[in-house]
Amino acid sequence: MAFLAVFAVVYSGVLAVILFGWPADEMVVGEERGIAVSFEKIRRPLTRSAVVELASPGAGAPAGHVVWLMRDPHHEAGQFPSDQVALTATPLTGNSVLVTVTVDPWGPERVESGIYRETVVVASGADSEELPLVIGVGQRGGKWAVVAFVVIATGAALGLIIKWITEGLTPQAALMRRFDALRRTMGWGTNGRDLPLNARIRLNELEDLILRHDLARTEQEFAELERHRNSAAVLASQTAVLYDQLDAVSDAIEQCRDKVGRDDRKLADAAVDEAYRNLVEAQSWNWPDRTDEIQAELRRIRDHLILTGHIVGSFLRAPRNQALREAVRLLQRGQTELAEEVYNRRHQSRDVEPDLPGPPPGDKSAEPDGGAGRWYDDLEPVSAFFRYARVFAGCASVVVVSLVGLKTQYLDNVTFNSNLSSWVALGLWGLAVELSGVAIVDVLARLGSGASATAARQAL
Repeated sequence: MAFLAVFAVVYSGVLAVILFGWPADEMVVGEERGIAVSFEKIRRPLTRSAVVELASPGAGAPAGHVVWLMRDPHHEAGQFPSDQVALTATPLTGNSVLVTVTVDPWGPERVESGIYRETVVVASGADSEELPLVIGVGQRGGKWAVVAFVVIATGAALGLIIKWITEGLTPQAALMRRFDALRRTMGWGTNGRDLPLNARIRLNELEDLILRHDLARTEQEFAELERHRNSAAVLASQTAVLYDQLDAVSDAIEQCRDKVGRDDRKLADAAVDEAYRNLVEAQSWNWPDRTDEIQAELRRIRDHLILTGHIVGSFLRAPRNQALREAVRLLQRGQTELAEEVYNRRHQSRDVEPDLPGPPPGDKSAEPDGGAGRWYDDLEPVSAFFRYARVFAGCASVVVVSLVGLKTQYLDNVTFNSNLSSWVALGLWGLAVELSGVAIVDVLARLGSGASATAARQAL
């Protein structure tokens, strides 16, 4: 949402600069007496008329009046071909003559924008009258071409967003809700730590399939995981209890950091690490094929953790007891039965040593170890081009559609006018192209067809 808000602000600012900050195109076309033909942005032929009063009555028939241009209409930068200006004279009552002018700014030659002026001469016999002719051809380039591009791009982007929401986001949202329900049922928790490793991998792969809109494989993976979700939930609940036991033993070691030395803490941590490694290894077994074996291993680890808690707790209270130290070392090496035997002998003999005072204040052995860098810190992140490939493709599609629309619907469209309807039609064209799902190659093909149509129109 923040991205959309920033985009809206930037977009509005750019459009405001284009509309109000760009120098305005001033084209004043009008005469108190004469014929004014104003095209603005439209390029189809226009017809205008004016009544001329001759000094003496004409011959009473159209053939008795002659009308012509003194020369090609011109302005400071060029001229308007006279063969694109058709003049006719129609007699009215008395000495009145109706002069009709038809101007085509694009047939066959495209005339540059500007204001062209010339004089129309109407003659009847020896009598003649001059009539000013002003032709105004509005600017289509400059800021208005930029505005047209922005309008088409806005429509295309809106169409692309609507298409993405209806065809991509809505089905994806339903799949994500189903995915979240499956994870909760399987016992994902906050980070999936309690699930078997294979279950975590498959859930991550399923999420990736949903994000990539691979619907066929997504449904297949859903069916497989939903069939075994109960067994995963049972294993997750058992594993969660074991992790809680490990955390309890680790907290006990941490609370004794001021009473025992660094070497003693490292020895106790090593015994706990051995239990942790056994638990992680059990989670890495192939699930769901070895579900029964995993459950048996979890029960064994549970008994091992209970024994580890008793031995480590006693060792932290009497770190100089050699029997307890030997039992902790046996736990570290994974020799649980021998460690239990040593601990039971010591417990039966009641050979309990008193608690030891903590290390002196200057003893560096009580300081925490410096953490080593993680192996994945040096990995380079995935390129943004690959992470946002769909976004780049969507932007490219909008740009291509906007350029094609600028060429075919604005620059080469003879019927485009400067009214609101024409601008709305530009935006709707871009929206319709994106909503229809037309391939980019088909959009580009319209350039060729538009050029062919223009050439044929000019040939006529």
